[in-house]
Amino acid sequence: WYQRRVHGYKDGDINKPIVEERVWERSPFHYDNIMHAMLTLFVVATFEGWPGILYVSIDSNEADIGPKQDYRPYVFFYYFTYLIIIAFFMINIFVGFVIVTFQSEGEASFQDCALDKNQRNCIEFALKAKPVRRYIPKNPLQYRLWRLQHRRFVNILCF
Repeated sequence: WYQRRVHGYKDGDINKPIVEERVWERSPFHYDNIMHAMLTLFVVATFEGWPGILYVSIDSNEADIGPKQDYRPYVFFYYFTYLIIIAFFMINIFVGFVIVTFQSEGEASFQDCALDKNQRNCIEFALKAKPVRRYIPKNPLQYRLWRLQHRRFVNILCF
């Protein structure tokens, strides 16, 4: 980006402008060397302030020439592709880290158990299993016995 110095008028007369030299300043995020390029790509990957960097890149011109507005609009495709790839990569790393952490914590709680992992999974499934649907008999005698068996006091007496 560039910065223009404030222009004024000599003795307040608009016919006598004061012309001052412009000073071109480099953006803090640029691709002029490897270290700054890596820093710029890191900032873009964090999604913080990347639109400003995008506009600076689109306005960039040749070396030692000031920026021109919308000089390289095709730079957008580079940033868009980079952000999509980095976003998926970072999400995959994060999800992988969470899964590995939960697996290691889950296995740590069963270290003193004599059962192997498959046996533990079978027991957990059996304890959590519930019937898909409830069978209610249609025969009146079977229905009365079924209803008696499902009463709370019968379950308390049996167990």
